[in-house]
Parts: sequence; structure tokens; C-alpha cells
Amino acid sequence: MGYSTFAIIRAMRVRLAVGWIVCVALAGGPACTRGKAHEPTPDLFKMAGSYDVGQNPTFLATADFNADHIADLVTANINGQNVSILLGNGDGTFNERIRYRVGELPRTLVTVDVTHDGVPDLVVANNGSNSISILKNKGDGTFLDAVHRPVGQSPLALTSADFNGDGFADLAVCLRFDRMVILLGDGTGAFREGEAFDPGDTPSAVVAADFNGDGLIDLGVANSGMMKGNIAVFLGDGKGAFKAAGEYGEHIRPIFLTMGDFNEDGKLDLVATDGPRNLLTVFLGRGDGTFEAGRGFSAESGPVFIVPGDFNRDHHLDVAVTNSVSNNLSVVIGNGDGTFRFPPFDYQTDRGPFAVVAEDFNGDQVLDVAVANFQSDNVTVWLGRSVEEQKAKKGG
Repeated sequence: MGYSTFAIIRAMRVRLAVGWIVCVALAGGPACTRGKAHEPTPDLFKMAGSYDVGQNPTFLATADFNADHIADLVTANINGQNVSILLGNGDGTFNERIRYRVGELPRTLVTVDVTHDGVPDLVVANNGSNSISILKNKGDGTFLDAVHRPVGQSPLALTSADFNGDGFADLAVCLRFDRMVILLGDGTGAFREGEAFDPGDTPSAVVAADFNGDGLIDLGVANSGMMKGNIAVFLGDGKGAFKAAGEYGEHIRPIFLTMGDFNEDGKLDLVATDGPRNLLTVFLGRGDGTFEAGRGFSAESGPVFIVPGDFNRDHHLDVAVTNSVSNNLSVVIGNGDGTFRFPPFDYQTDRGPFAVVAEDFNGDQVLDVAVANFQSDNVTVWLGRSVEEQKAKKGG
């Protein structure tokens, strides 16, 4: 069995950065070569504020919780046994936190409408109490007390989609000891047991999407275990069951996984953070449920979470990555062909940046980012500068 994400990150903290390297292939591929330096860091973001959220936030998500058409934030605070809601004001600032008690060691969460009333609720994975906590939204940005449901030993991650085609949100929950549990929703906030299967060695992240174009939801899983780390893909049958469709990235230890069309061919690709080796690994989708072999690109020290977005407004997908050891946020510019420019542009954060989200927090049609800082117990918000602002600042 593998270690938890936190054990991996603790191990990474004893490593030293050795410079920027671009790896053109993973195991068995050509040797790595150092990347070329590029122009000074562009002024893509400006710091907008910092907000206390609770003890050791490990997950961050964004949604409109109070139906005011303004993005809000929520964190899972693993050593606070709670989640914190930050309601947005629409100008890039947020109100003081509202906390809700959940289970023990809440590690991750998902925002999803489990009651079928049109407003996002919360489902939290509690690593310490072997449960999920379901918090139903009252519709005004406040939530009912959590309802707890056992799921199995040490849930690490979860995602939501309609796996059986009944119109209600279902859940896929990753358990630390090589188990994936499918929970089928009934539209009231209750769930019944679906299938359970072995997704691989220590599944630490999961994404849901249609990878083979059949209109059914599939799963991509990041397995971070020491024995057999990889990315595993499972194709859905539309009835809530899944079958293995391939494993990718032999010898990697992915901590987090995201998706997007990074080479602009209309097919979903996957990008994973490999914290122990300080790599980002890109798997280009073929559109039939299979992926090309992973291509690794060097990252800063201790990459954890990753979020896609067009941060420099060139109409190509980039990624923003939190680096828990080097205490910064890296913006890695995409070329639109599945490759990235290196080294990335780095922005200093508070201590222990962990989770990151991207959204337009101030309504200016420019993408912003928020970072949950594990050691600083806060969330920092960075507002994106428009192209005009960037040019004016550079000229000034």
C-alpha cells in the first residue's frame, strides 16, 4: 500500500530543488534536458486579500452558494474538523468565514446539487471518521447541520456526476486502501451503495468526464502509492458500473489530477502533479477512452494541486500549480499543442500552499485565482490583470 498525500509531501520537504528540467518522456524515454530561460515574470495577477479559514485547509472549491451570481469559496480544514464558507462580494473581496462542523479530518469536498433544487450543496470526505458529511444548502448560502454517512476506511478524494443516467448526482469516493466506492443519489441528499472496485494503489484524486465520446460518464484516477503509482481510466456503462480501460504513467506518483483540452483537438486530456519527482505529467486523450504515454515537465518543489485556465489570455489553456515546499504558485503557460513553456511564472504565497481554484471573482471577465495555504490557515486571493492593465503597468 502507498502513503497518504501528507506523507508524500513530508518526504518532499527534505528534497532540494535542482533546477528546471524538461522531460520529454517518462520511464524508458530520453534523458531530461534543462529548459531555457524566458522573459521576466509577467504581471498577470495582483494580490487582493487574505482570509482566515481554519486549521490547515487541504481543499478549496468555488460555487455560487447564495444565488447572487457571485462566486463564493469553501475550504475543508483537516485539523479543524470543519468547513469554512467565504461569501463573495463581487469585487474580489469576501466576507468573514462561516464555519460548519463535519467529521474527523475532512480532507476533500465537492460542491454539487444533491437535493435537485438548483443550488449547490456540499459533500465532504472525512479521512478520520471513515465517512462523508452531506450539508444541504438552504438556498441563501447557509447550510443545514451535516448528515454523516459511512463509506469505508480513510476516504481520500471524491467526485460527482450522474453515473446511472437517472438525473440525480452520484458520488465516486476514493478510499486509501485501494478501493473506489460508487454511491448512487436519489435526489433528496441520500445515497445508496453502488459497486465497489479496486482502482489501483492508494487513489488520491479522481475526475469524472466522458473520455470515449459515448455520452456516458467515465473516471480518471490518480494512484499515488509507492508500489504502483499511475493514472488509471475506467469507462462507465451508464448504469453506475465501471470497467478498467488502461493504466498510464508507470513509476509516477500522482497526487492530484485535472483535465482539459490542452492540444485543442476536441478531446479531453489529463494533467497530474507528481510531487515526489517535482513533475507535471500530461496525458493526451485520443477520444476513445485511451491516452498517449505521459509526457513529463519539471515543476517547482512539491507540486500538489493544479487547475487549468487561460491565465495570459492567449486563448490556450494554461495551468496554475501550488508548490507546497517552495511556497509559491506557478503559472505554466500552455502552447495549445499539449506542451508548456518552462520555466513557469512563480508568485510567492503564504506558507504551505495546497489547493487552488480559478474563477472570475470580481466580474471583469478576467480569470482570478485563490489559494488555500495549509500552514498559514488562510486563503489568499489574486485578481487577474487584463491585457490592458499588463501593458499599462509594463509601460509605466
